[in-house]
Amino acid sequence: MRLMSPSAWLLGCSFTALAAANPVQAQDSGAPQSAGNYADIIVTANKREQNINDVGLSITALSADALVNKGVASSQDLARVVPALTVAAAADGTPVYTLRGVGFNSSNLGAQPTVSIYLDQAALPYGPMTQGPIFDLERVEVLKGPQGTLFGQNSTGGAINYIANKPTKDFTAGATGTFGRFNTFQGEAFVSGPISSTLSARLAVGGTRSGDWQENYTRSGSIGAQRKVAGRLLLDWQPSDRLTVSLNLNGWIDTSDNQIPQFFAASPRVATQASPALFTQPSPRRNARQADWDAGRDFERDNKMGQAILRVDYEVADKVTLTSLSNYAYAKIHSVFDNDGTSLGLSYVTTSGHVEAFNQEFRLAGQFGGALVTVGGNYSTDNSYESSLQDFGGILSSTTNVGATPGNPDGVGDIFFNENRGRQTNKSWAAFGNVEYAVTDQITLIGGIRYTSLKHSNQACSADAGDGSFSNVINGLFGGPLTVPGGCVTLDNATFTAPFPVQRFKEDNVSWRAGVNFKPSRDTLLYALVSRGYKAGNYPVINATARSQFAPVKQEQLTSYEIGTKLSLFDRMVQFNLAGYYYDYRDKQLLTNTTDPVFGLLPVLANVPKSTVKGFDLDAVVKPSDGLTLRGALSYADSKIKNFAGFDAFNMPTDLSGKSFNFSPKWTSTADIEYRLPIQGGGTDLIIGGDMTYNSATYADLAQTPSLRIDAYTLFGARVGVGSRDGRWSATLWGRNV
Repeated sequence: MRLMSPSAWLLGCSFTALAAANPVQAQDSGAPQSAGNYADIIVTANKREQNINDVGLSITALSADALVNKGVASSQDLARVVPALTVAAAADGTPVYTLRGVGFNSSNLGAQPTVSIYLDQAALPYGPMTQGPIFDLERVEVLKGPQGTLFGQNSTGGAINYIANKPTKDFTAGATGTFGRFNTFQGEAFVSGPISSTLSARLAVGGTRSGDWQENYTRSGSIGAQRKVAGRLLLDWQPSDRLTVSLNLNGWIDTSDNQIPQFFAASPRVATQASPALFTQPSPRRNARQADWDAGRDFERDNKMGQAILRVDYEVADKVTLTSLSNYAYAKIHSVFDNDGTSLGLSYVTTSGHVEAFNQEFRLAGQFGGALVTVGGNYSTDNSYESSLQDFGGILSSTTNVGATPGNPDGVGDIFFNENRGRQTNKSWAAFGNVEYAVTDQITLIGGIRYTSLKHSNQACSADAGDGSFSNVINGLFGGPLTVPGGCVTLDNATFTAPFPVQRFKEDNVSWRAGVNFKPSRDTLLYALVSRGYKAGNYPVINATARSQFAPVKQEQLTSYEIGTKLSLFDRMVQFNLAGYYYDYRDKQLLTNTTDPVFGLLPVLANVPKSTVKGFDLDAVVKPSDGLTLRGALSYADSKIKNFAGFDAFNMPTDLSGKSFNFSPKWTSTADIEYRLPIQGGGTDLIIGGDMTYNSATYADLAQTPSLRIDAYTLFGARVGVGSRDGRWSATLWGRNV
C-alpha cells in the first residue's frame, strides 16, 4: 500500500482585512518598495533579536505575508516553501520531519523528531503536538543543522520556530480567509489591544473545514474531510520598565478523517494460506484521489492539544536580562485508520493515548564588554502512554508463520486482535553557555556548549486485546497457559514467560559549537561553523513477541561542518545567501525489522553506525524595480549510509550500504515572482504573482524499493488580486498546483 496526497489542482480565493483604532503600519505589509529598499528580516536563532544577515547560520525565514500567499496552513505545507525540508504525514496525521536528509521514521507518541518544533522558543517536543493549524503568526524561522547548544537535545536535523503575533498597544482586529476546491475553507481572526496601562492581550482563532477529497474506486463513497480548529490567548504585562511577563495559552482540536492508503500489491508471507480475494483486489489508476476502505467503519481522528507558556524577563542590570521560561504541553490522541487500503477487512488500527511534557529554563543573557554571553540551565520531564489496537480480521496465517495451532486448528479464518502498549518516562537536566566575542569590528568568535543528562524508563508489551484470541495463539504455540486474556503476550527470550517489566537506561552528552563571523563591510558576512548535536535514545511501541525487541536505540550524534556567505549587493537590490555543509552522522536511529522464529519479520529500532550528508543551500531575493520582487532558492543534499544491512518493503533482506536516506530528495528548489502595480485614484495595488516548487526523486524506504519510489515533481501556483498599500486589506484569486 502507499499513502498519497491530493495532487489535483486547487483553485480558490482569499481575503485579508485589518481594522485599527489608529492608523498603523504592519511590520511586513508587502507594500510596494523601490528597488533595493526592502525591510530587514529579524530572527531569534540565538534566542535574541538579530538581523538575519548577521547570523552565521543557514536560516529560512518566512513572513506572515509569505505564509498567506503560499497557503501555508499546516506543518505539511511548510515543505512546499522551505527547500531541503520534507514533512510526511503518518496514517494518524502525525508529521514526520526531515531536514537536509535528517529525519526519524517513527510516529509513535513517545518518539521525538530530529527536527525540533518551537512556539516562541517553547518546545513542542513530540510529533503529535505539532499537528495543529498554523495561524496568526509574525513569521516562521527554519534553522538548518544541529541546534543542541541553545535549543537543547533532539535537534540533530534543525529547528522550526513559530513566532506568534504579539499583543498590541493600540486596539486592532483583523481576519483572513481562503475558500478553495473540495469546499475547503481556511480562516483566522484576531482582536488585540490594551486592557490597562500595563496589560495588553491578543485573542486569535483559526481553523480549516473541507469536504471529502478521496474517492472509492470499487464502490460509491468518499472520505477525507478536514475539521480543525485552534485558538491562542496571549497576555503581556509590563508593570515596570525592567519587568515583562508574557502568558501564552494555546490549543487545537482535530476531528478530520484519516487518509486512506492506496492498495499497491499483495505480498502475504504465507501465500498458500492467504484469502484468494487478496489476489483479485483491483488496483487504482495512478490517481492520488482513488482509494478503498472497509465499509461501515468511520476512519476518523479525535486529537487535541493544549499548551501553556509563561515567560518572565527581568532586566537585572543595563543590557543584562534574566529570563524564566516555563512550558507545559499535553496532547491526547484517538485515531482509527485503515491499514490495508482494501475493502476486505484485512487490517485496521486504533491508536489512542497521550503525551505530556514540562520544561523549565532559566537563562541570563547580556553584554559584558565586547562579549555577548548567555548562560543557563533547564529541567524537563515528560511521559507518554500509547495503545495501538490492531484487528487482523481473519488473515492471521497469511501474515505470519504460525499456521495451525491448538488455539487456531485450521490455521486460517479466525478474527485476531492484539494490542501494543507502551508507557515511557523521560527526565533530563542540562546546563549551557554561549559566547559571541567581537575581536574587532569585523571579526566575531562564537562558542557554545551544553551538558545534558537523561534518564529513560519504559513499560511496554504486545497484549491480548481481551477476547483471548492472541492469548490462545501463544498458549497453543508454547504449551501454555503462559498468558491470559487481556494480558501481555510478549515473552522473555530465555524463560518464555510474559512479564511486564520496567526497563531503564541512562545517557549523557555534550553538545557544542564553534564558529567565526567575518564582516568586511556592512552588507557582507562570511562565516564558518562547526557544531555537534544529539538526539536522545528511545524505546519502541511495536508488535513484539520477544522482550529483546524492546531494546532501546542509543542516542544519535551529528557533527556539522558549514561555511557560508550572506551578501547584499547593488545598493541592496539583491540579497544572496550561500552555504555548503558536510555532516558526519553517527548512530542514526531508524525503524527496521528483525527475524522472529515464530512470527517472521517484526519491527525493531536500530542504529546505523555511520552515514554522511553533504550539500549546499542557495537563496536570493532580487528587487530590480519598484513593485517587482523575485525570490528563488535551491538546495542539494546527498545522503549516504555506510555499511548496514536491512530489509526492503517486501521484507526481503537487503544491503543498505551506499543508499540515501528515505524522504530525502537530492535537489529541492522554490521560486516566486510578485509584481504590485499601483492603481490610479487611491492607495490600492494590483497584485500579480506566481510560484514554483521542485523536488527530485526519492524513496519512502531506505532500501529504495522501486514500488516506493517518489518521482520527481514540479508544482506551479498563480495568484492575482488587489490590496491596500498599508496592508489593511487584500483580496486574491489563487490556484495552487495548477
